[in-house]
Amino acid sequence: MRKPRTILIGQTIELTDGLYKLVGYEGVVYRLRHELTNETILLHQSELFRLLAPGERLDNVEAEAEDDSKKKGKKKVLMPIVEALDHLDADTVTLIPHLQELVDGTAPDGGEARAKYDPRLPMKGRLECKMKELDDLGMPMPYRTLQRRLQRYRDGGVAALGDKRTHDRKEEAFSRADARVITTLRRVLKTYAGRSKTSYAVIRADLKLELEDEYPHPNDRPTLPSTSTVERYVKQLSGNQDPTTLAQLRNTAALVPKHTFRKRDVTAPGDECQMDTTWFDAFVRMPDGSVIRPHLTTLMDKRTRSIIGFNFTDGAPVAEDHAWLIARTLVPHSLRPWSNQYAELELPEMPWAKLVEDQEHSYDTYRPYIFPRRILVDNGQDYRGIVVHAACTRYGMHITETPPRTPTGKPHVERHFDTIKTMFTRHLPGYAGGSLAERSAKAEEEDVLELRTVIELFDRWVSIIWQNREHEGLTDPLDPTFVHTPNTMYAASIEYTGQFMLPLGEEDFIALMPRTDRTVQVDGILFQGRTYDSPYLAPMRLQKDADGHSIKVSVHYDRLDPSQVWVLSPTDGEWITCGWTDDAGLLRPNERAMLHNARTIGKTSKRFTNEEAHDFVARSRREAGVVEKALKAEAAAAKKKAAKRATPTDIEPVVDRSHVADDYLNFDELELA
Repeated sequence: MRKPRTILIGQTIELTDGLYKLVGYEGVVYRLRHELTNETILLHQSELFRLLAPGERLDNVEAEAEDDSKKKGKKKVLMPIVEALDHLDADTVTLIPHLQELVDGTAPDGGEARAKYDPRLPMKGRLECKMKELDDLGMPMPYRTLQRRLQRYRDGGVAALGDKRTHDRKEEAFSRADARVITTLRRVLKTYAGRSKTSYAVIRADLKLELEDEYPHPNDRPTLPSTSTVERYVKQLSGNQDPTTLAQLRNTAALVPKHTFRKRDVTAPGDECQMDTTWFDAFVRMPDGSVIRPHLTTLMDKRTRSIIGFNFTDGAPVAEDHAWLIARTLVPHSLRPWSNQYAELELPEMPWAKLVEDQEHSYDTYRPYIFPRRILVDNGQDYRGIVVHAACTRYGMHITETPPRTPTGKPHVERHFDTIKTMFTRHLPGYAGGSLAERSAKAEEEDVLELRTVIELFDRWVSIIWQNREHEGLTDPLDPTFVHTPNTMYAASIEYTGQFMLPLGEEDFIALMPRTDRTVQVDGILFQGRTYDSPYLAPMRLQKDADGHSIKVSVHYDRLDPSQVWVLSPTDGEWITCGWTDDAGLLRPNERAMLHNARTIGKTSKRFTNEEAHDFVARSRREAGVVEKALKAEAAAAKKKAAKRATPTDIEPVVDRSHVADDYLNFDELELA
């Protein structure tokens, strides 16, 4: 690539009438001094290139200084004007116009030339006048210092006035290092790729062993550098893969592409949506009663940064979970088959709860409906499932996989997980933090929320807070001080979609749910330890086929909401909503608080499993039999003894039972497994 032509202060150029040196500039007008006559001319930049001698290239280099014999044969790169001024202090910058006046008589204020600084006068007199003037201005300067600065300015221009101790003495990396040591150290650093964090002392020890193996004779072996020197070498050679830094930071830096970043611009909402999964940073009570950290999967629209779909799973998601997420995306909240709505008192008080309007106003109206035309995913096996591709094919969506180990392929969805943690998850009980260092020792023992409660809260937070929050990724490029929200960006760009997508309905939502086969009993359908029933199940109860086998029906269910399941009616083809028979009881006042207290008490008290209960009864029966036999034996012995004494009596002998309590099984001392 050809670099643009530039001209620098102090550079000598050849014009059609001789050699000139650039000694000053003002706007687009340059001041040039003739090398032979010392006459100065003012030349506009457009005229400068027209008067250049044929073949003049204006390279950004000048010949070496005559007194620099150590660098003979090299070229010195000149410093641009702006960069040269940055390296000067305020007093030196103020001195420049005065030095220029000593050179050609130009007044510092740009006015008429003063007679005492006429270039035809002796330089000694002009220097003495300038010394008095600088002293009056509060810038006293000795004669010899002013003379040296004038000479440097005439030879090198503005750039020559800088401190050469800080700007000219720049050594190249490893200029004084032994090349054999550097080569061996490079080989040692390659062995630390993918390994845990180490120290510079360990690296130096490995370097020593490598040098001893490569150079067995001590006289041929290069000197081993000190630990501090090894540290400098490692920092220069390893870059962002320094083995002494955290392994996680090195792994993240290694995934950054080495090529130039290229943005994929989109125009309309839904043109590109990104999906990814992460650990949820809070403990949640799952439908099966376990308290764990679930996985959170979200689907984000790139154009508007809207969260258009999400899903919680008790483990790593599978293809069916992603199909369920697509169902939540395509069917708005108001069109989903919810059998009940949360009461205001059932949801915990959150910092943003005051923004929620009356219940009669649906919060879902704040969220736009975006149909994802293309979904960008990683190369996980869960995204390759036939269920996911079948759902996308059915509704006209496309799945695109990003390159392996390339987080920049879908950076927006990965970045927003941190915002969810800081702005939503931290307000929940059982917050686990982002690492073990931030997690409380008893985070999972707090009064954590049920999963469907967390889903409801997150759904409201997305529609109320996230969609109306200023997003840094939506900064206006024409006015960087203005930041858009997902809702405002959607309102501005929806007209460029070309068509308006209508949301799907309840039937599509249920059809995308996972299903299983169950029989319909007298009390309803037993599924995952819960009973579901509906009056419309009456024709299907206890039905058998011609062979006498029970007829099973297909039950569609929501993995995250145990309040209901759905059965397709064989008569009219309509979906039958079967509610959880115990769900209504949980809505009673203080019922959930009572259950929480019962769980807390149960963890600290003795309880029997079915197996332990059977064992306890069997042991009790055996112990009771042994005691009863002992009592009968004692009674028989007493009767026999009384008969020998021939003491007639009608009174049964009294048997001592005081020892029975000691031999009998004690419940309080029972050790349960």
